[in-house]
Amino acid sequence: MAFYYIALQCKSIPKAHITITLLPDLNIEKNESVKHQLLERLKTVALMLPAHISLGDYKKFGLKEDIEVRICEFMDFDLKIKLDFIHKEFGVSDGARPKNDTPNYHITLKDENRSIVTREKYIELDGIFIKKIASKDAPLWEYNV
Repeated sequence: MAFYYIALQCKSIPKAHITITLLPDLNIEKNESVKHQLLERLKTVALMLPAHISLGDYKKFGLKEDIEVRICEFMDFDLKIKLDFIHKEFGVSDGARPKNDTPNYHITLKDENRSIVTREKYIELDGIFIKKIASKDAPLWEYNV
């Protein structure tokens, strides 16, 4: 089985994405019922794009506190409610998350996006996707504005 995550993306920041939720190990590729329900929810979010977020505090996570992220605040309250609902319905519960996992609604400061993410206060989100964790494969599902 494979673990997946749901994320929002911004075309103007290469390789950057806003993590929405980690999906439990439910083998989404073979569980058509769950996959169909999840994709229906994601399509309603896709209709709300593009959307803007505010980039907030810097935090460090991970076992060695070596994963630097920037917490995101959604400017569209309705979008945030839909994303929270998706997390509660399909995502790994906060109590079951690995201790080294980063929180939902963050952007990781990687070398290739660090300068853009550190100087911006607001960014526009223009896509949503489901992708296998630590994979270079194409997303399982994606939508771009």
